[in-house]
Amino acid sequence: MRNKGRFCASCVGGEAFKSQLSEFFRTLRRKKQRMFQFLSRLHASWRKYFNPNVRRGRKGERAAVRFLKKKNYKILDTNYQSGRYELDIIAEKDGCTAFVEVRGRQQSSLQSGYDSVDKTKKHALRCAIFAYLKKHRRIRYWRLDIIAVEWDEKGKISVLRHYENVPSRNVRGRGVY
Repeated sequence: MRNKGRFCASCVGGEAFKSQLSEFFRTLRRKKQRMFQFLSRLHASWRKYFNPNVRRGRKGERAAVRFLKKKNYKILDTNYQSGRYELDIIAEKDGCTAFVEVRGRQQSSLQSGYDSVDKTKKHALRCAIFAYLKKHRRIRYWRLDIIAVEWDEKGKISVLRHYENVPSRNVRGRGVY
């Protein structure tokens, strides 16, 4: 009976060859796993740079930074991350620190950038703000701002709206924000 492409351990060198072959395939499997992990990390990091929505969002954040600088804000930090929470822009003016969330929408969208910040997003923003305040204890006065960026059909910024001192909690009933 003929061996179809397989090595016979007794013909090629016995147990030593068998152990070398199994070690080789074990090493090959490990290298394959490492290569797969590397490629998946590479894909995840490159995906955010080539995704058109992410690029448009970064463009809107840069426009918001320029807008705030024109209004005499001092930019303290951008894209601050604390765990899974993120603050887009941290700026200061007249001794008050503004934590700015930038929201972009198409001009034809039914929901504005201001309205897109729901209670879940406000909770995430509060968590990030408190983490920032815990690290930077010198801050006494702070507020939450929203900058709504509207895009036209060609992908250019048509309107920037700055909402200052947005309530960070949704109040029920007849209370005032």
